[in-house]
Amino acid sequence: SILGAVGQTGLTAFFGIERLAATHGLHLGDVVVVSAAAGAVGSVACALARRRGCTVIGVCGSDDKAAWLMEQQLCSQALNYRHANFGPALAQACDGRVAMYWDNVGGVISDLVCCCPAPPIYACAHTPTHTHTHTHTHTHTDAPRR
Repeated sequence: SILGAVGQTGLTAFFGIERLAATHGLHLGDVVVVSAAAGAVGSVACALARRRGCTVIGVCGSDDKAAWLMEQQLCSQALNYRHANFGPALAQACDGRVAMYWDNVGGVISDLVCCCPAPPIYACAHTPTHTHTHTHTHTHTDAPRR
């Protein structure tokens, strides 16, 4: 699309991040986890959270995407969910203090993030038709899960 970040994908991330940040408070240093962080919506969500001074943990599906996220300075850390040590690496990166989870895919990644000691604000940008074998147990909400 010629609109790029100002089109539908950018606006999805903008209104999601900004509305939740304004409503529930997203502060300097808060940890934000973004799944599909190298995708169209995810990369804009990462940029917006970083602009607010948040620590952004980007989750993606390849080392090349993780490298791109770091090169573009969209994330504080980028993790490839295909690595065998992804769960422990995510837990270490989050340190149990996730303020917001921007979910683009659902499934196992969502389960790992939302099982933090203090569950985060959960923002959902994925569609239920996304092809996962996992049953989606979380639903879209902009209410805090803390």
